[in-house]
Amino acid sequence: MITINLLASERRRGAAISAGGNVPWLVAAVVLVGILAAWSAVLIHRTAQLQASIADVVRQETALRPVAQQVQQLQQTATYLQGRQAVLTQLLSTQMPAAESLQTIQSVIPSDVWLTTMATTNANQVTFDGYAFSYPEVARFMVQLGGSNAFQDVDLTSGDKDMIGDRDVVRFEVTGTLQARPVTTERGVVR
Repeated sequence: MITINLLASERRRGAAISAGGNVPWLVAAVVLVGILAAWSAVLIHRTAQLQASIADVVRQETALRPVAQQVQQLQQTATYLQGRQAVLTQLLSTQMPAAESLQTIQSVIPSDVWLTTMATTNANQVTFDGYAFSYPEVARFMVQLGGSNAFQDVDLTSGDKDMIGDRDVVRFEVTGTLQARPVTTERGVVR
């Protein structure tokens, strides 16, 4: 006779079913742990790359800091020199260069007039002291000086008879206003 214990087989089936029901959860947990481990490895690698980049930037900044300071100093020097250049340009615009003024005087002075001094009394006022053989020669000098476009408001300040040796002469003083000329620099004309 064969006896079948039906009760025992159900226990075995229940144990097999309960053991088989935990496998998907266990596999899901292992896969999740694997994904988290892989993601952690990627993040650690990325963090290491970013730290290396930060260290490289810090090295570059340290190397470039003296250059940046030198550039700032050069900019300050350039600003200072531009200010000085502006002042010099302004001063030069009110002066007539010596060669130009002598050429202007040479071209307008009559042959019977000679100058003893030529001086500036202020920024634009010029005084001419000299001698001539006659008053008409002094007047001609004044007219030609005023027409030279280098001087304006030419005026006779004084004119007196004088003697040089045995010759009668006229001692005169003429003033005029020097017209501002454009100053030419390496970059062009500056007013």
